[in-house]
Amino acid sequence: DLEQQQQQQQQPSLVESEGNTCKIEEQNEEHIEEQNAAETKSGAVKCDHECHLHILEEMNKITANVIAKVAFDYDISDKERDAFLKDLLTCWQTFGVNAATDLRKQIRFTRWMFSDIRNAKRAAKRLFEFCAKMSESYRTKKEKQPHKLIHMILNDADYKDDEERFRDMVAFTIAGFDTTANTLSFTLLELAKNQEEQTKLRDALRACESSDEAHSCPQLKNTVREILRLYPAVATGSLRQVHSDVILPATKKVIPSGSLVVSSYYAIQRDPDVFDDPNSFLPSRWEDATKEQNMS
Repeated sequence: DLEQQQQQQQQPSLVESEGNTCKIEEQNEEHIEEQNAAETKSGAVKCDHECHLHILEEMNKITANVIAKVAFDYDISDKERDAFLKDLLTCWQTFGVNAATDLRKQIRFTRWMFSDIRNAKRAAKRLFEFCAKMSESYRTKKEKQPHKLIHMILNDADYKDDEERFRDMVAFTIAGFDTTANTLSFTLLELAKNQEEQTKLRDALRACESSDEAHSCPQLKNTVREILRLYPAVATGSLRQVHSDVILPATKKVIPSGSLVVSSYYAIQRDPDVFDDPNSFLPSRWEDATKEQNMS
Protein backbone atom coordinates (compact mmCIF):
# COMPACT_ATOMS: atom_id res chain seq x y z
CA ASP A 1 0.00 0.00 0.00
CA LEU A 2 0.95 3.70 -0.09
CA GLU A 3 2.35 3.73 3.48
CA GLN A 4 4.67 0.81 2.76
CA GLN A 5 5.89 2.45 -0.46
CA GLN A 6 6.69 5.65 1.44
CA GLN A 7 8.62 3.71 4.07
CA GLN A 8 10.61 1.91 1.39
CA GLN A 9 11.44 5.20 -0.31
CA GLN A 10 12.73 6.65 2.96
CA GLN A 11 15.05 3.70 3.59
CA PRO A 12 18.45 3.47 1.84
CA SER A 13 18.45 0.62 -0.64
CA LEU A 14 21.23 -1.76 -1.73
CA VAL A 15 21.25 -3.49 -5.08
CA GLU A 16 21.18 -7.18 -4.23
CA SER A 17 23.58 -8.34 -6.91
CA GLU A 18 26.40 -10.76 -6.27
CA GLY A 19 29.04 -8.18 -7.24
CA ASN A 20 27.67 -5.46 -4.97
CA THR A 21 27.28 -7.87 -2.03
CA CYS A 22 30.87 -9.04 -2.35
CA LYS A 23 32.10 -5.45 -2.58
CA ILE A 24 30.21 -4.46 0.60
CA GLU A 25 31.57 -7.48 2.46
CA GLU A 26 35.12 -6.64 1.36
CA GLN A 27 34.71 -3.04 2.57
CA ASN A 28 33.38 -4.24 5.93
CA GLU A 29 36.27 -6.67 6.33
CA GLU A 30 38.80 -3.94 5.49
CA HIS A 31 37.16 -1.59 8.01
CA ILE A 32 37.19 -4.24 10.72
CA GLU A 33 40.82 -5.13 10.02
CA GLU A 34 41.83 -1.46 10.20
CA GLN A 35 39.93 -1.00 13.46
CA ASN A 36 41.38 -4.18 14.97
CA ALA A 37 44.88 -3.03 13.99
CA ALA A 38 44.30 0.33 15.69
CA GLU A 39 42.94 -1.37 18.81
CA THR A 40 45.90 -3.77 18.94
CA LYS A 41 48.34 -0.86 18.60
CA SER A 42 46.67 1.04 21.43
CA GLY A 43 46.50 -2.04 23.66
CA ALA A 44 42.71 -2.22 23.63
CA VAL A 45 40.92 -5.56 23.80
CA LYS A 46 39.26 -6.74 20.62
CA CYS A 47 35.52 -7.17 20.74
CA ASP A 48 32.90 -8.73 18.49
CA HIS A 49 31.40 -5.76 16.66
CA GLU A 50 27.94 -7.29 16.92
CA CYS A 51 27.94 -7.42 20.71
CA HIS A 52 26.37 -4.77 22.93
CA LEU A 53 27.64 -4.49 26.47
CA HIS A 54 25.57 -2.92 29.24
CA ILE A 55 28.33 -1.66 31.49
CA LEU A 56 26.30 -1.13 34.67
CA GLU A 57 24.74 -4.60 34.45
CA GLU A 58 28.19 -6.15 34.04
CA MET A 59 29.60 -4.16 36.94
CA ASN A 60 26.62 -5.23 39.05
CA LYS A 61 27.47 -8.87 38.35
CA ILE A 62 31.16 -8.42 39.07
CA THR A 63 30.46 -6.53 42.30
CA ALA A 64 28.00 -9.19 43.48
CA ASN A 65 30.56 -11.93 42.80
CA VAL A 66 33.25 -10.07 44.73
CA ILE A 67 31.03 -9.27 47.73
CA ALA A 68 29.85 -12.88 47.96
CA LYS A 69 33.44 -14.17 47.97
CA VAL A 70 35.26 -11.47 49.92
CA ALA A 71 32.61 -10.64 52.53
CA PHE A 72 30.75 -13.95 52.88
CA ASP A 73 33.34 -16.50 51.68
CA TYR A 74 30.79 -17.94 49.26
CA ASP A 75 31.26 -18.95 45.62
CA ILE A 76 28.00 -17.68 44.17
CA SER A 77 26.70 -19.23 40.95
CA ASP A 78 25.44 -17.14 38.02
CA LYS A 79 21.89 -18.33 38.68
CA GLU A 80 22.05 -17.46 42.37
CA ARG A 81 23.62 -14.09 41.63
CA ASP A 82 21.03 -13.11 39.02
CA ALA A 83 18.15 -14.13 41.31
CA PHE A 84 19.72 -12.27 44.25
CA LEU A 85 20.21 -9.08 42.20
CA LYS A 86 16.64 -9.24 40.90
CA ASP A 87 15.20 -9.62 44.41
CA LEU A 88 17.51 -6.91 45.76
CA LEU A 89 16.32 -4.48 43.07
CA THR A 90 12.67 -5.34 43.77
CA CYS A 91 13.05 -4.61 47.48
CA TRP A 92 15.05 -1.44 46.86
CA GLN A 93 12.51 0.01 44.46
CA THR A 94 9.42 -1.02 46.44
CA PHE A 95 10.52 -0.36 50.02
CA GLY A 96 12.90 2.48 49.19
CA VAL A 97 12.44 4.51 46.01
CA ASN A 98 8.67 4.08 45.65
CA ALA A 99 7.78 3.86 49.35
CA ALA A 100 6.46 7.42 49.52
CA THR A 101 4.21 7.22 46.45
CA ASP A 102 1.20 6.09 48.50
CA LEU A 103 0.77 6.56 52.23
CA ARG A 104 -1.32 3.39 52.41
CA LYS A 105 1.77 1.38 51.44
CA GLN A 106 3.46 2.50 54.65
CA ILE A 107 0.61 1.53 56.95
CA ARG A 108 0.75 -2.02 58.24
CA PHE A 109 -3.01 -2.64 57.99
CA THR A 110 -3.38 -1.43 54.39
CA ARG A 111 -0.11 -2.18 52.60
CA TRP A 112 -1.02 -5.85 52.14
CA MET A 113 -3.58 -4.77 49.53
CA PHE A 114 -0.87 -3.77 47.05
CA SER A 115 0.55 -6.48 44.79
CA ASP A 116 3.97 -4.83 44.54
CA ILE A 117 4.29 -4.86 48.34
CA ARG A 118 3.37 -8.54 48.48
CA ASN A 119 5.82 -9.30 45.70
CA ALA A 120 8.58 -7.36 47.47
CA LYS A 121 7.91 -9.25 50.70
CA ARG A 122 8.39 -12.54 48.86
CA ALA A 123 11.61 -11.16 47.37
CA ALA A 124 12.83 -10.16 50.85
CA LYS A 125 12.07 -13.65 52.13
CA ARG A 126 14.18 -15.14 49.34
CA LEU A 127 17.03 -12.77 50.23
CA PHE A 128 16.92 -13.97 53.83
CA GLU A 129 16.84 -17.59 52.68
CA PHE A 130 19.92 -17.01 50.56
CA CYS A 131 21.70 -15.38 53.50
CA ALA A 132 20.82 -18.45 55.54
CA LYS A 133 22.34 -20.62 52.80
CA MET A 134 25.59 -18.63 52.81
CA SER A 135 25.72 -18.75 56.60
CA GLU A 136 25.22 -22.51 56.68
CA SER A 137 27.89 -22.93 54.01
CA TYR A 138 30.39 -21.00 56.13
CA ARG A 139 29.49 -22.81 59.34
CA THR A 140 30.22 -26.18 57.73
CA LYS A 141 33.70 -25.14 56.55
CA LYS A 142 36.63 -26.56 58.48
CA GLU A 143 38.94 -23.63 57.78
CA LYS A 144 37.48 -20.39 59.09
CA GLN A 145 38.42 -16.90 57.95
CA PRO A 146 38.29 -14.57 61.00
CA HIS A 147 38.84 -11.48 58.82
CA LYS A 148 35.71 -12.19 56.75
CA LEU A 149 32.59 -10.18 57.46
CA ILE A 150 30.46 -13.31 57.72
CA HIS A 151 32.75 -14.72 60.42
CA MET A 152 32.36 -11.55 62.49
CA ILE A 153 28.58 -11.54 62.08
CA LEU A 154 28.06 -15.21 62.88
CA ASN A 155 30.34 -15.06 65.94
CA ASP A 156 28.94 -11.83 67.35
CA ALA A 157 26.98 -12.74 70.48
CA ASP A 158 25.24 -9.33 70.50
CA TYR A 159 22.87 -10.50 67.77
CA LYS A 160 19.55 -11.74 69.12
CA ASP A 161 19.17 -14.45 66.49
CA ASP A 162 20.09 -15.41 62.93
CA GLU A 163 17.26 -13.37 61.46
CA GLU A 164 18.91 -10.27 62.87
CA ARG A 165 22.21 -11.41 61.38
CA PHE A 166 20.61 -11.90 57.96
CA ARG A 167 19.23 -8.36 58.08
CA ASP A 168 22.72 -6.99 58.53
CA MET A 169 24.06 -9.20 55.76
CA VAL A 170 21.50 -7.72 53.37
CA ALA A 171 22.21 -4.20 54.66
CA PHE A 172 25.97 -4.59 54.17
CA THR A 173 25.37 -5.92 50.66
CA ILE A 174 23.19 -2.93 49.75
CA ALA A 175 25.72 -0.50 51.24
CA GLY A 176 28.64 -1.91 49.28
CA PHE A 177 26.89 -3.05 46.13
CA ASP A 178 25.44 -0.17 44.13
CA THR A 179 28.08 2.30 45.34
CA THR A 180 30.88 0.08 44.01
CA ALA A 181 29.14 -0.91 40.77
CA ASN A 182 28.22 2.69 39.96
CA THR A 183 31.75 3.94 40.70
CA LEU A 184 33.25 1.27 38.42
CA SER A 185 30.79 2.18 35.67
CA PHE A 186 31.57 5.89 35.89
CA THR A 187 35.29 5.06 35.85
CA LEU A 188 34.97 3.14 32.60
CA LEU A 189 32.79 5.91 31.16
CA GLU A 190 35.33 8.65 31.85
CA LEU A 191 38.26 6.54 30.68
CA ALA A 192 36.40 5.76 27.45
CA LYS A 193 35.75 9.47 26.89
CA ASN A 194 39.32 10.47 27.72
CA GLN A 195 41.73 8.36 25.70
CA GLU A 196 44.79 10.23 26.94
CA GLU A 197 43.95 9.51 30.60
CA GLN A 198 43.14 5.91 29.67
CA THR A 199 46.59 5.49 28.10
CA LYS A 200 48.30 7.08 31.11
CA LEU A 201 46.60 4.68 33.50
CA ARG A 202 47.23 1.64 31.31
CA ASP A 203 50.93 2.45 30.95
CA ALA A 204 51.31 3.09 34.69
CA LEU A 205 49.68 -0.23 35.59
CA ARG A 206 51.70 -2.14 33.00
CA ALA A 207 54.88 -0.74 34.52
CA CYS A 208 54.00 -2.26 37.92
CA GLU A 209 55.93 -5.44 38.71
CA SER A 210 53.44 -6.91 41.20
CA SER A 211 49.80 -6.70 42.20
CA ASP A 212 50.78 -4.97 45.44
CA GLU A 213 52.61 -2.30 43.46
CA ALA A 214 49.56 -1.92 41.18
CA HIS A 215 47.29 -1.43 44.20
CA SER A 216 49.40 1.52 45.34
CA CYS A 217 49.93 2.93 41.83
CA PRO A 218 49.66 6.77 42.10
CA GLN A 219 47.95 7.08 38.72
CA LEU A 220 45.31 4.55 39.78
CA LYS A 221 44.73 6.33 43.09
CA ASN A 222 44.40 9.69 41.36
CA THR A 223 41.92 8.24 38.87
CA VAL A 224 39.76 6.78 41.64
CA ARG A 225 39.86 10.03 43.64
CA GLU A 226 38.82 12.02 40.59
CA ILE A 227 35.94 9.66 39.86
CA LEU A 228 34.70 9.88 43.45
CA ARG A 229 34.97 13.66 43.25
CA LEU A 230 32.87 13.85 40.09
CA TYR A 231 30.46 11.06 41.02
CA PRO A 232 30.24 10.72 44.82
CA ALA A 233 28.52 7.58 46.03
CA VAL A 234 25.96 9.62 47.99
CA ALA A 235 25.73 12.72 45.82
CA THR A 236 22.99 14.44 47.84
CA GLY A 237 25.16 14.36 50.94
CA SER A 238 24.21 13.74 54.53
CA LEU A 239 22.07 15.32 57.23
CA ARG A 240 23.74 16.54 60.41
CA GLN A 241 22.64 18.47 63.47
CA VAL A 242 25.07 21.04 64.84
CA HIS A 243 25.45 21.08 68.61
CA SER A 244 26.98 24.56 68.87
CA ASP A 245 26.90 27.77 66.85
CA VAL A 246 28.95 27.53 63.66
CA ILE A 247 30.40 30.69 62.11
CA LEU A 248 30.93 30.46 58.37
CA PRO A 249 34.42 31.84 57.64
CA ALA A 250 33.58 33.46 54.28
CA THR A 251 30.39 35.31 55.20
CA LYS A 252 30.59 35.31 59.03
CA LYS A 253 27.01 34.12 59.09
CA VAL A 254 26.03 31.96 62.04
CA ILE A 255 24.37 28.54 61.90
CA PRO A 256 22.58 28.31 65.26
CA SER A 257 23.05 25.37 67.56
CA GLY A 258 20.47 22.65 66.95
CA SER A 259 20.11 23.43 63.23
CA LEU A 260 19.85 20.60 60.71
CA VAL A 261 22.39 20.95 57.91
CA VAL A 262 22.47 19.10 54.59
CA SER A 263 25.86 19.05 52.89
CA SER A 264 25.71 18.23 49.17
CA TYR A 265 28.84 16.29 48.27
CA TYR A 266 28.13 16.85 44.59
CA ALA A 267 28.17 20.64 45.03
CA ILE A 268 31.14 20.67 47.41
CA GLN A 269 33.29 18.53 45.13
CA ARG A 270 32.49 20.63 42.04
CA ASP A 271 33.03 23.98 43.72
CA PRO A 272 34.83 26.22 41.17
CA ASP A 273 36.45 28.15 44.04
CA VAL A 274 38.24 24.94 45.06
CA PHE A 275 38.66 23.06 41.78
CA ASP A 276 39.76 24.54 38.47
CA ASP A 277 37.59 23.30 35.60
CA PRO A 278 35.45 21.39 38.15
CA ASN A 279 33.31 19.46 35.66
CA SER A 280 36.26 17.95 33.80
CA PHE A 281 37.88 14.57 34.46
CA LEU A 282 41.46 15.49 35.44
CA PRO A 283 43.17 12.87 37.63
CA SER A 284 46.40 14.88 37.48
CA ARG A 285 44.85 17.54 39.74
CA TRP A 286 45.50 15.19 42.68
CA GLU A 287 49.26 15.07 42.05
CA ASP A 288 49.61 18.37 43.89
CA ALA A 289 46.28 18.80 45.65
CA THR A 290 45.65 21.79 47.88
CA LYS A 291 44.51 21.58 51.49
CA GLU A 292 41.01 22.66 50.48
CA GLN A 293 40.82 19.99 47.78
CA ASN A 294 41.88 17.26 50.18
CA MET A 295 39.34 18.47 52.74
CA SER A 296 36.53 18.30 50.20
